[in-house]
Amino acid sequence: MDSITSLTSTTASPGHGINPFTKRFVAFVDILGFTEIVNGMVSGKNNDFQNIRDALSTIDKQVEGFDEYRRLCAPLPAPRVSLLPPSDVTMTAFSDCYLISEGAEEPDTGEEVPPWRLMAAVQALGADLLAKNILTRGAIVRGDAFHEDRVAFGPAIIEAINIEKDVAKYPRIVVTPEVCEAISCENATMWNEQLLLRDTDGCSFINVLTPPLSKWTVINANPERDLREFLTGVREILLKRIAAVQGLRHETKIRWLIHHFNDAAEWHGLKIEI
Repeated sequence: MDSITSLTSTTASPGHGINPFTKRFVAFVDILGFTEIVNGMVSGKNNDFQNIRDALSTIDKQVEGFDEYRRLCAPLPAPRVSLLPPSDVTMTAFSDCYLISEGAEEPDTGEEVPPWRLMAAVQALGADLLAKNILTRGAIVRGDAFHEDRVAFGPAIIEAINIEKDVAKYPRIVVTPEVCEAISCENATMWNEQLLLRDTDGCSFINVLTPPLSKWTVINANPERDLREFLTGVREILLKRIAAVQGLRHETKIRWLIHHFNDAAEWHGLKIEI
């Protein structure tokens, strides 16, 4: 987190009044309670080492997957032509958090590009990490940013970090209204309105209370995973977490997730509420 904060606080060169950034969709996601988890490992209060190692390995594999996908989408020397549409979706991982961004406009025409790749990846990662007993919190925004390889900075990244810190509050990945509008068509046609949920405070957020929704092979997801099996596993995790909760600050976050878990179970007609 500190490495991202220091990097994104850098002010870009004015460039004689020309905006040096491009319009991008940006997702910043943090592992909730990472410091406490690591300290608990050291003191012997928890045995989460395997879970954390697996979670960070999952994130790292996604970074590698995007790197390979971007390489395959790159233009080929004439007369060869790539069969994949061009894509600049980019992912960088920093210790307990990750950053994914995707161009919001076609470079040549300025036409809006829906962020379905970014959204599919964030949803799949969030669901996969939840099934591993790892809670995530973050934000997805649209704005000015630069992101190539491990170098990332710009107003949109700062905005996403601030929303994660000040607005998300619970284990949810908040999606701004502008991003919701940009993905509305794909949410309806590709994901049957299951990608986004609406909270009581008016915030929309990514639905991780369902197995990965996308069949896109790059995100290494298993969209055929049984819904009941997935939610039953999450239920066991939440029961253990609420039984071991310490302090009201932690309890409110778990009870928030339990509330939405019960909503999800009811919506799918599954009698597995907590």
